[in-house]
This record gives sequence, structure tokens and C-alpha cells, in this order.
Amino acid sequence: MSAPPAAPRRAANRRAFGTVDASSPLLQLYCRFVALELALKDLGVPKAQFQQGGHNVFRAIDSLSTIPNPVKTSLATIQRQLSRLFCDDGRPVNPEKYPDLRYLRHTSDFTTDASTDADLNDALRLINALIANLDAHWANQSPPQDTVVP
Repeated sequence: MSAPPAAPRRAANRRAFGTVDASSPLLQLYCRFVALELALKDLGVPKAQFQQGGHNVFRAIDSLSTIPNPVKTSLATIQRQLSRLFCDDGRPVNPEKYPDLRYLRHTSDFTTDASTDADLNDALRLINALIANLDAHWANQSPPQDTVVP
């Protein structure tokens, strides 16, 4: 009996989305979430763990068997920061649905209930910290796992 086929690794996708060199902190933030989602799916996190149309990366991370404290701290911090960003309808971004970032209200377009580049850069810094903590955790697994951004 032969072994089941290996799951696609999506390295090219993660590389394309995760290393984008654009000046927009919104685009960078969104792409980092895409790279994180792909890495989690490559780790075999079941689709049901993602909920919300398959994009709840925080619930997917929580479903992992071992989560070190730096990752837990990063999770809580980035979720709080995301809920400080505003969508088209003036409501905060739902941390369980990062694609809501596509509908972000930016201060260059709106005068109220809008987010600034500084808000986005804070979220970007936090998602990068979360990814670094996950990469460090995965590197210590046996066998070592891929990093989020190869």
C-alpha cells in the first residue's frame, strides 16, 4: 500500500504574498495574514478550525496542540489591534475575519471612524511578531516545520 500524496506546500504562494515589497501598510498587513493562513493550512490544521469562511487564523492557531506563551501573547495583542481598525460600515475589523481588512476605512478617505497608517503599521508590527514567534516555535518541533515565509 502506498503512502497518501503529500499536501501541497504552497511555498510559492506564501513567498509571493509574504514578501511583498509595497509601500502600503494595508497591503503588507493583508498579505502577511494570507501567508499565515496558508502556512497553517499546510501544517494540516483542519478547515473546520478556521471557521468564518476559512479565515479565522486565530482560532486555527489556538487549535494547535502546543502553543507557547509568546504566541498566546502575540495572538491576544494582534486581535486587540485589529479590533481598533475600522471597516466600510464604521464597525471595527472582526479579528476572526482578516479579509475584512479589504474594506478598511482609511483617514485619507474618511474623516470619522477611520484608521491611520500608524494604526496599520502597529498591526503590521504585531502580525510580524506573531509570525516570528510561530516560526521560532515551529523550528523547535520534531520534525521542524516550514516557516511562514520561506
